[in-house]
Amino acid sequence: MKRITSLLTLLLFGIFSARAQTASPRLANYDIIASLDPESRTITATEILTWKNHSNDTVPDLRFHLYLNAFKNRNSTFFKESGGQLRGIEPEGKEDENIWGFVEIESMKLLSLNGKEESIDLTSRLQFIHPDDDNKDDQTVAQILLPSPVLPKGEAKLEIKFKSKLPKIFARTGYAADGKFFLVAQWFPKIGVYESPGDRYVPLTASKGQWNCHQFHGNSEFFADFGVYRVAITVPKSYVVGATGVLQSQTEQGDLKTLVYYQEDVHDFAWAASPLFQVFEDSYKSKDGHSIKLTFLAQPQHADQAERHFLAVKNALEWAEEWLGVYPYSSLTIVDPAYGGGGAGGMEYPTFITAGTFWKIPLGVKTTEIVTVHEFGHQYFYGMLASNEFEEAWLDEGMNTWLELSVMRRYYAGEAGKKSAFGDKTSAIDFLGIRIGDVEQSRSGYTSPSNAKRDTIVKPVWTYKRGGYGTFSYNKPGTMMLTLENILGEETMKIVMRTYFERFKFKHPTTRDFIRTVNEATGKDFTPFFNQFLYSTLALDYAVQNLSNSADENDEELEGATDATEKKQGDYRIKVVFERKEEAVAPMDILIKFEDGTEFRDVWDGVARYKIYEFEKPAKAVAAYIDSENKYLLDVNRNNNALTAKPETAGFWKWAMNAMFWLQNFLLIFA
Repeated sequence: MKRITSLLTLLLFGIFSARAQTASPRLANYDIIASLDPESRTITATEILTWKNHSNDTVPDLRFHLYLNAFKNRNSTFFKESGGQLRGIEPEGKEDENIWGFVEIESMKLLSLNGKEESIDLTSRLQFIHPDDDNKDDQTVAQILLPSPVLPKGEAKLEIKFKSKLPKIFARTGYAADGKFFLVAQWFPKIGVYESPGDRYVPLTASKGQWNCHQFHGNSEFFADFGVYRVAITVPKSYVVGATGVLQSQTEQGDLKTLVYYQEDVHDFAWAASPLFQVFEDSYKSKDGHSIKLTFLAQPQHADQAERHFLAVKNALEWAEEWLGVYPYSSLTIVDPAYGGGGAGGMEYPTFITAGTFWKIPLGVKTTEIVTVHEFGHQYFYGMLASNEFEEAWLDEGMNTWLELSVMRRYYAGEAGKKSAFGDKTSAIDFLGIRIGDVEQSRSGYTSPSNAKRDTIVKPVWTYKRGGYGTFSYNKPGTMMLTLENILGEETMKIVMRTYFERFKFKHPTTRDFIRTVNEATGKDFTPFFNQFLYSTLALDYAVQNLSNSADENDEELEGATDATEKKQGDYRIKVVFERKEEAVAPMDILIKFEDGTEFRDVWDGVARYKIYEFEKPAKAVAAYIDSENKYLLDVNRNNNALTAKPETAGFWKWAMNAMFWLQNFLLIFA
């Protein structure tokens, strides 16, 4: 009864939250007028920022992200940590000065403070700070000391004139195709997040809050407050533009045109421009009845793939609205990067994503769908929940990996895949005899004990051990979420995720918020589960160590007996040994099968190193399984989860299938 009451409470909470939480707090609001010069790859702009102090503190300064300064030179923290590459992509022409980018604040004026009009030049007060390291050359965070503080619940309004020089694309933003393609992202001075006591990790007992405004690191993505954006973009008349939000107006003057975009309740704004784009449009009817305009901006050589992109987004939308909640916006733009702009692919911004495909890619190779589904999923975890990707990247990347795996498994797996242990053996590749599942290839990113134990999931991204970002923010947490779903069951997992989304939409939830939601929704304490897999380096590996059938040596009738029907009760002494090979502990389902068709089932708490079962039966044990229902996908070696009493050929095929699994994953990575 307690369980039923808990679920009903959470469901009702979700319903009322969905009705009440229709808007974000709108703390950081931007009105920007920008003009792109394709020849110089520069943007000149004026930004009117209205920042609201939601806290009870008096705030004496403002802090800004200047992300483009990560590409100013090789001395930035980003370049030092990344080695000048991202996802294996490096800028072409490394010594060419045209690869560099920056954002320069030309002037900053205080227009009003706490409701009082002002006209104070703040430009000379700007200073670069380095809250995460001692790199004096890094200029990705700026601090402005105000003439007087922003009062509790007060606001500051500023006019900022700036110039942004776009780098050659290799990491999320810049230009490609000799200036015929621009992805304009992280391009404007963006205010940080002020956290007051009780927010995130600021204790309630703290005397005051603090700015959360990290430097741009080699692997870090973004964190910002929600607001209202109105952005006017001027480009050459021949350019096609796609952007965050909804196009409000378009005017032309001479060889130029100005497009005005508007969007409420987002925390960033990005746009793309190119004279080469071909425009395709479609729509999707949301669960609450409103229409979502879908726009695909395609490179000419990929125009025949518009429907693949739209179908991927529609599938992801359908799944997300069922499992999480309504997509509240009225638009989504999908950008196909130009050749040479691969570093701009696979990125997410509010109501705006970049995908990535290849010319004539066959339908059986579903990388186009995987990228599109994944980037759309960020609209929920990065876009609307907006957790801190600097400090807890898994809350976006890991949960979104789970969304991607779930969507691909549901919509793109063939019948054979649906019957496999992982459920999707054809959802990534089904081409020329190679069949690979998205779940399998994701698991392969961490499924060796040494790799699984290299680091913890929850930690600031710049402190991951080298090469660990993908493993511990994508692969392992994505697999952990699938494991959690297997343990809870589909319906309970839906309740957990719907409640989490509705409760924390527009509120920057933390890991502890998610754990608390799981515990409340299930009526059980899953804290030990998360402590092991989020906060420790423990690996999970259970195995069937041994299965033996021995004849009773004191029974002379057994000599030479070959037919089980000849034997008496107790003819076989059966011993099955299960082992916990690593340090993580979890309850395990046990299944032992006998040659007469009978089965033995049990649940082992998994605490001891070994669990031994002994039987006296007239029929041999033919097979033993641990985690027989394949719930714990976190298990780093599932090849030792079963053992048969007939190993002569089974052992060979088991080895062969294992070898084929790794070969297929190698081919996928190579592709």
